[in-house]
Amino acid sequence: ACLEVSRSPSAPSHCRSPVLIEKPKLWAARLWNSDFWRRTCGDEVWGCRLGSPPQEEVEPESPESLVVEATVAEYIEFLRLLQRTDRKCDESKALAYPRLSLSGWLPFCGSMRSLLIDNWRSLTPPGLKDHTARWLRLFASQLGLDFDEVLARYYSVSIQATGCIDRLHVEPCGAHLWINQIEGR
Repeated sequence: ACLEVSRSPSAPSHCRSPVLIEKPKLWAARLWNSDFWRRTCGDEVWGCRLGSPPQEEVEPESPESLVVEATVAEYIEFLRLLQRTDRKCDESKALAYPRLSLSGWLPFCGSMRSLLIDNWRSLTPPGLKDHTARWLRLFASQLGLDFDEVLARYYSVSIQATGCIDRLHVEPCGAHLWINQIEGR
């Protein structure tokens, strides 16, 4: 059975379990839905997979090894097709409608960097003490790297149709993860 996740308007001072933090009313990213990404980055190409994150060791002929390169616009068109034709994820239609995910896409490392730079502070959940920028500034300055470029690698976008699988996993190096859901349930 699933446990109930507590909800809060801001991050608790001592967080020891998952918590759902309500989005602020004027949150910049609330407009970054699938229409936004199709309109602004529709021509960008990314590898779509059956499971996310990709498994490290996959047999070459297993379904998990499938990677389909698609533009963001093509994937969103596919997502809408799935919503119209197989909303309930009927198992008998699994071959006809595979649940591919566009996960881990890095639009802020390219054409959308200025959008991130203008808004990254507001993406942090309310009440959370985020020291990421401080550490990244030190890291970037010591290695002669551009802070904005290093920061952009910490923000990815995943667009997934109903029925896509996100495997239970631990983030690299045991890092914490904030997930902001823009659209859907």
